[in-house]
Amino acid sequence: MEIIATAEEKIQEIVSLDYGYLNIGVSNTLVKKFLLPYLEKFHKMYPKIKISIDTNPTYELINRVRNGVVDLIIINMPAKLPNDFIQFKLKEVHDMFVANNSFKELKNKVIPLKDLSKYPLILMAKNSNTRDFLDKYLESKGITLNPEIELTSYSLVTEFTKIGMGIGVVTKEYLNNELEDGTLFEVKTDPHLEKRYVGYGYLKKKELSRSTLKFLEILNNNIIKK
Repeated sequence: MEIIATAEEKIQEIVSLDYGYLNIGVSNTLVKKFLLPYLEKFHKMYPKIKISIDTNPTYELINRVRNGVVDLIIINMPAKLPNDFIQFKLKEVHDMFVANNSFKELKNKVIPLKDLSKYPLILMAKNSNTRDFLDKYLESKGITLNPEIELTSYSLVTEFTKIGMGIGVVTKEYLNNELEDGTLFEVKTDPHLEKRYVGYGYLKKKELSRSTLKFLEILNNNIIKK
């Protein structure tokens, strides 16, 4: 009877979210620029749930989902997720070319996208979702851009661009106040870059924990889609 009573108590803790785990895989950029407010809200609502954040490239996070290390991945989309994954869009975001006043001759102009090949470019390194999306878009337009600087960190792309080392590609929604205070300006191109999304994915065959479902509920109910 003691064992039964203990089991009932543990089940009640899980149902009431007094016990459990939230295991998320996500890139460093999305933790800082997207996820933190929702993790804060979740923690305030369910303070006894243990939270684990695994920061790795998407291809590595896919393996960690399959190995049971994480239940859910937050990703830039479109992403190359395998067929046994299901994915959902959360929020629309917009990539753009930006520069500092070292390139002031480009202010208030719209230049052909292919002409950016004449300037030093700062891009995310290959094998990131952000770079893959950009390369495929450029390929569809018959354009090749060869960056002078490739970086593995989104924040470094922004910082290198701010000191004038080249024209960078950043996500408008992830900037702080650089556009408003004039530290950076948008380099407008024709055509401009396509919109993309932040979303999440998990294994189709996996039944998500109550903790994970509650977190997804917070995401879906509190995000402005555009």
